[in-house]
Amino acid sequence: MQVATELGLTMSVQDWLITETGPTFLEVNPQGQWLFLEGSEEMVTPTLCDHLACDPTQIDA
Repeated sequence: MQVATELGLTMSVQDWLITETGPTFLEVNPQGQWLFLEGSEEMVTPTLCDHLACDPTQIDA
């Protein structure tokens, strides 16, 4: 959230890499488009909704 706020964005998709030393920021995308990916509507949308609803038991690993 702080990255988006600092950049003046109201919405963003951010890529982070979890490493042994902690999270590492990779990039921020103010568009956040992913619907062009095959199967994304069936896979990404429900997973994103589960994540936003803070129900990690519904997210497949």
